[in-house]
Amino acid sequence: MTEAYPDSATELYSKVRLYCWVMTHPGNIETKAVAVWKTWGRRCNKIDFVTTKPTNLVPAVVVSVPEGYSHLTKKSVQAFNYTYHHYLNEYDWFLKVDDDTFVIAENMRYLLSKYSPSDPIYHGYLFKTLVKQGWYSGGGGYVLSREALRRLVEDGFRGSRCNFDNPAEDVSIAKCLENVGVKTADSRDQLGQERFHPLSLWTHLSGEYPNWMYPIAVHELRKVVNCHQTTFIRFFS
Repeated sequence: MTEAYPDSATELYSKVRLYCWVMTHPGNIETKAVAVWKTWGRRCNKIDFVTTKPTNLVPAVVVSVPEGYSHLTKKSVQAFNYTYHHYLNEYDWFLKVDDDTFVIAENMRYLLSKYSPSDPIYHGYLFKTLVKQGWYSGGGGYVLSREALRRLVEDGFRGSRCNFDNPAEDVSIAKCLENVGVKTADSRDQLGQERFHPLSLWTHLSGEYPNWMYPIAVHELRKVVNCHQTTFIRFFS
């Protein structure tokens, strides 16, 4: 049994306005970033690629942060600040993903259509360590409601309720969102299957998960029940 889609993709494109920003760097622009831009990126209502050098190959937001893992949190903070100042009232939901990601935007909109962008919530693949309510895998991508983005910037970045000493951007952002009252949501489908997949598609189809994942995943790890699952939102490409 699969979920019924009551609205067409065209209708949901207008009803559920999705802004996507993709974490990338200059070395990946001509390969991974361009691949995203030519494929699923066109399904976002608007997409930007966050990098540190100007480019004409993809729509880019240039941030003043050194490249490298230890600077990913600062890079994300600047990206979310940019998103807030330019697009807060133009879109309903705000997706952050990496450049090695494939996203099925139509399935994303279908999930989000059940929620209000005025509620302080966000979706993704949930881990249970480090943050009280859990944190969403940055590699798996996460999507914030308009109210979640507003609180993140206005109450988190501008106030004293968040600090960003942890270079793991997904954990740092999750802690900040928790501190400003943004809640995680259950993003699974009606069969209990995950929609946001932080690893490769084959890993989730086969159920051959790495050992490190078992103690920190909130929900039971299992292979996809139906290899024709229609609710996939995201996986590593």
